[in-house]
Amino acid sequence: MSHDRERRIVIVGKTGNGKSSLGNNLLEKEAFDCRRSKKAVTTSCAVGTTTDNKKKIVDTPGLFSPTAGNNVAKQALDILVSLNICNNPHAFLLVMRDDCRYTEEELSTADVLEITFGPEFFQHAIVVFTHVENKITDQEFEDELKESNELTSLIKKCGNRVARIENTSADSAHINRIISYVDQVSKEGNVKYLNIYENCHKEVLQKMAKLERFNSKNAHEQVSSLSKKIKRAIEKEEEMKEFRERQQELEKREESVSKREDSVSKREVSVSEREKSVRKRETETKTMREENVKKEMENNMMLREIKVDKKEIDVRKRNIQQEEEEVKESKKIAEKEKENAIKVTESAKKGMMVATVASGVVAGVATAASGGVATPLGWAFAKAGATGVAAVTISSAANWVTQRFT
Repeated sequence: MSHDRERRIVIVGKTGNGKSSLGNNLLEKEAFDCRRSKKAVTTSCAVGTTTDNKKKIVDTPGLFSPTAGNNVAKQALDILVSLNICNNPHAFLLVMRDDCRYTEEELSTADVLEITFGPEFFQHAIVVFTHVENKITDQEFEDELKESNELTSLIKKCGNRVARIENTSADSAHINRIISYVDQVSKEGNVKYLNIYENCHKEVLQKMAKLERFNSKNAHEQVSSLSKKIKRAIEKEEEMKEFRERQQELEKREESVSKREDSVSKREVSVSEREKSVRKRETETKTMREENVKKEMENNMMLREIKVDKKEIDVRKRNIQQEEEEVKESKKIAEKEKENAIKVTESAKKGMMVATVASGVVAGVATAASGGVATPLGWAFAKAGATGVAAVTISSAANWVTQRFT
């Protein structure tokens, strides 16, 4: 048995059964008032814990207390406060005295607790008999319980979880057995009490606690009436729950339909956008094709024009080259004509000079012959011993002149 685990326990039962004393024994200290009295000592829920806070125990007001009045609903509400102090307890200890007769009220305690906590109470309940002397053996104790069919039925309803204790001199083995049952019903602290219809119980109890005429009924009649009303309230809550679930399901379906419609709408929009995109692309493609055709035609025209221009340029080049060649040829002809003219001119000049010289020579010769001196040539003729009729001819004179002046 682990002592490190938290254990939350609520003690319930009829007034005077020793609930407070049992709580003190479990806590191993005087946490609750358990003095002897003719009236109920615990009038409201009280809580006690161990020093390490591993045990938390709530002591509740006793049922069917003379000071609590006849209204069972009010008593149930006083006990229900324990859930505010100890939320989701691990176990309930249903305390009963072993040394007293089991009256109608005693046996009705389980019914009151069911209308208070719901049927889930019995899944976490442990029946604890107090004032069981330690000298009584377990077998003797069990045999006594079998004598009462009502007690046997109650213990069976609580999962056959039954323990014993002598409050004035508690045996540690009996205390350990109670704690062992607490761990058993809570699955080692992992399972806690929970009543999903707690509000239904509370609403019915609060309503009936205000009715004065309800007090005139005996405990059994009140419990029966409360049980029926709580049952109807739970059925109504289940119907409302089912209605809310259907409503939620309907809302989910509507939401699903709405989402589908939105999806369809989005798909339609998407298809429309795709169609627009396709049309746009087709238009753009057509435009591009037309532009390409136009550009191609323009390029072809430009190419043809370029070809024509090239041909014209080639023709012009050839014409220019031909003209240049003609100019060159003309220049050559002109230069030749110029050269010829120069030659003719020089030849003419030479001819004139020769004639002049020749005539001078002739004159000189004639002069020399007559005894005068006119030119060196004449002197030449004279020195050669020719006196007018020398051996020098005009041709020789011409040659001399040519050599002299060229």
